[in-house]
Amino acid sequence: MKSLLSILSVMLLCGVCVAQDDAAEMTEADQLQIAVQKICPVSGNELGADSIKTSIEGETFYLCCDGCSEGAPNADHMAAIHARRVEAQAECPMMPKPVTSESPSGLVNGQRVWVCCPRCARGLDSRGEDALEKVNVTLASYVAAEQAQSTARLYMMAQGICPVSGQALAGQEAPITVQHNDQMYFLCCGGCEGKDFNEEHVATINANFAGVQKFCPVGGESREITVDSPSQLYNGVRVWTCCDACAEKFAENPEEYVEVLQQQYAAAAAANAGG
Repeated sequence: MKSLLSILSVMLLCGVCVAQDDAAEMTEADQLQIAVQKICPVSGNELGADSIKTSIEGETFYLCCDGCSEGAPNADHMAAIHARRVEAQAECPMMPKPVTSESPSGLVNGQRVWVCCPRCARGLDSRGEDALEKVNVTLASYVAAEQAQSTARLYMMAQGICPVSGQALAGQEAPITVQHNDQMYFLCCGGCEGKDFNEEHVATINANFAGVQKFCPVGGESREITVDSPSQLYNGVRVWTCCDACAEKFAENPEEYVEVLQQQYAAAAAANAGG
């Protein structure tokens, strides 16, 4: 990825020194920090693809839009961002001890790092780069786990019902994941573990999945699919295609089409939430 070409401007916002980075492209490191930060320190809105990198009193933050570059950071939003960053970091990079929002902290390359004690805080001066590397590995694991949980919830909502009991999965906080004939399913409760699947419920679930997918991820939106279209399993998820030729293309390079599938499930979840 190309290095960022920064045009920095310095503004005085309620006594806080803010420098805005107008670069159009974000690095992978930036994307990680955006995922951890999650909300804008000015508006509190969720960050997206158009986030803007900025610096507040030497600490790197991301804004949701150009309009927020003219606003002052909100104390509550800043506190929420720091609390989330602490949660993601979890422990001191110098010693295996937990950290909280009240723990000592310091800035390393614009990124705040929390440590367990004043001694470790002093150590950031000489070992800051190593500490930051450890922290970012932890942050990446946190974001990956969060994204996996979010994706699983999308599939759970699409599945709709338990394949054993037929009970609705909506509102389940911690559904149980199982494999049946190599396909991933969610159960409504621990009581359904180890019990036989009801094939009528399985048929309903597959119809639900096909209804969410709607069109072929290879052929595009003009190629509709049904539950009777060719299908295959990818990482435990059933994927329908419009024809055998598209099925072969998907099988050869599924990663190329996974994003389309995730968008289909996310769109269905958003539609259900709105309805």
